[in-house]
Amino acid sequence: MNGLFNWIFNSILVSVFLYYAVIAFIEYLKTKFDKDAMLTISDYGIDDNLSIFSCGKIPWVDIKGATILKVAKTEFLVVNLHNNEKYLSDKNFIQKRVLRGFIKKSGSPVLISQYRVDYNLNDIKYLIMEHKQ
Repeated sequence: MNGLFNWIFNSILVSVFLYYAVIAFIEYLKTKFDKDAMLTISDYGIDDNLSIFSCGKIPWVDIKGATILKVAKTEFLVVNLHNNEKYLSDKNFIQKRVLRGFIKKSGSPVLISQYRVDYNLNDIKYLIMEHKQ
């Protein structure tokens, strides 16, 4: 009985590891080889296409503001939205699950890591806050 429990536990552990490894690999490929993987700030709003979990085009009317969140030595720009669920509706199950995790931890599905952009996150936050005024 104890051997069966260990086998089931180890199988679940390996499955979870493989799940996250596959997602991380796909995310790496998207970031490395997608020429359209960029963050654009325009008169329309923000177009976030940096990740497989990006929310895409977000007009200024949907944006409340922005904050900087630091998690384990990594800074993230959190773009706060008026209606988070609006940007989850067209996502698949895995994307929704990850984005809901983002919302639970940061309050928004739009998180931009310092490692994904070549600009200072405080400068980007300033641009967003300037547009909101």
